[in-house]
This record gives sequence, structure tokens and C-alpha cells, in this order.
Amino acid sequence: MTDFEEWISADESEHEAPIPDNPVDRDLWIDSRLRALAAIQRKIDHNEAVADRQIEKINEWLHSVNRPLNSQAEYLRHLLEHEAMVRYIEHGQKTVSLPGGKIGGRARPATVEIVDADKALEFAKSSELLKDKVRVTERINVTSLREYMQATGEIPPGCELVPATVRYYVTPTVEDNDD
Repeated sequence: MTDFEEWISADESEHEAPIPDNPVDRDLWIDSRLRALAAIQRKIDHNEAVADRQIEKINEWLHSVNRPLNSQAEYLRHLLEHEAMVRYIEHGQKTVSLPGGKIGGRARPATVEIVDADKALEFAKSSELLKDKVRVTERINVTSLREYMQATGEIPPGCELVPATVRYYVTPTVEDNDD
């Protein structure tokens, strides 16, 4: 019988037995519990290895069955985002709400992207409009740069104008069908 089997099959009173006073018996008591603990840990490790293999198999199965579905979903998303773009550009419709969900577009304003932080910081320090916006960490606040650009029409050195964009979205209605 293995240490694990002995421990599992042992009467609960044996698990709760008092620690012996005799040094030899105490060492034997400790040793038997150490062997049982090691055996239990080996069983735990074995169970985790079995679970890991099963999880790996399940993940492979999931990937294989979802691959064609993901392709179909991506195709439909692309198709619907294109229709959202057409509706937004040609008809000015921001949102089309239907029983099956919504498609639409939202304009995002132009933003300032700092491409050379040192140049942008140097500029901000020398600018009357921006010098009080320089943080102690010596970074310029991007909002302040954008406001400066909007007020003056100038793109600060070390910055680039990121053009305004429209983000298209697709939000299907989620139903409790198990189809």
C-alpha cells in the first residue's frame, strides 16, 4: 500500500493522533506524515497534469470548431462596417437601429500625437500659451497641445496632426437562443 493510500484509508482518529513524546516515535510520526504529504502532492500534481492535457485538448477542439465561425463573423463585421460607412458618408446616418442590432459611425476629433517629446517639450517651455502647462515631470499635456493647435492653426514642432476619423461599429442584439 502506498503512503497516499495508507493516509487516505486511515481512520480519522489516526490523523488526529497526538504527537508522541518519545523522540524516536515522534520522528516516525513526522516521517509518516511527510511521506503522506509527498504522496498527496504527487497525486495533486498528477491530477493537474491530467487536467492540463484535457484543457489543451478542449482548447484545440474549440479553436477548430470556432475557426470557420470566426471567419464568418469577421466577414459579416466587415460587410456591416462597410454598410455603416456608406450610410454615414452618403446619407449622414450616424446610427441605424434595427431589431437585430445597430450599425453606425461616430466621428472622432483630430488629435495631437507627440512624436518627439523633447522637441515638443522645448517648444511648450518657450510658448507663452503652453509654458504654464509643462508638468514638473517635464511632459507636455497633449490636450494643451491640441488646444494650442486649434487656437493658432500651428502644429507644434515635434508633433504630427492625426486626422479626424470615424469609428464604425456593429452591435448585434444578444438573444437567449441556444441555436
